[in-house]
Amino acid sequence: MNEQSTMTDYQRLAEEFAKALEKRRSIDERTHSEHHDYIRHLIAQDRRRDELIQNLKKNVLVWAVLGLLVGGWQIVTHWLRTFPWGGPGNG
Repeated sequence: MNEQSTMTDYQRLAEEFAKALEKRRSIDERTHSEHHDYIRHLIAQDRRRDELIQNLKKNVLVWAVLGLLVGGWQIVTHWLRTFPWGGPGNG
C-alpha cells in the first residue's frame, strides 16, 4: 500500500464516520417539535413559579407591615392606659 492510498482510505473512513455521527445526531421533526414543546412548558413553569414567589414576597411584606402597625397600636394603647395622669381607660 502506498502513502496516497492510505490517506484516501483514512479520508474515506473519516467521511463515513462523520456521516454515521451526523445520522445518529439528527432527530426527526416530531421529536424536535416535542423538545420545543417541553422547553416551552419549562419556561411557562418557571414564569408561574416566579409569579408565585413575587406574590408570596408581597403578601409577607403586607402582613409584616400590618403586624408592625397592630403591634405599634398595642404598645401605644398600653402606654396610654398606664400613663400616670390616667389616660383613656383609667377613667
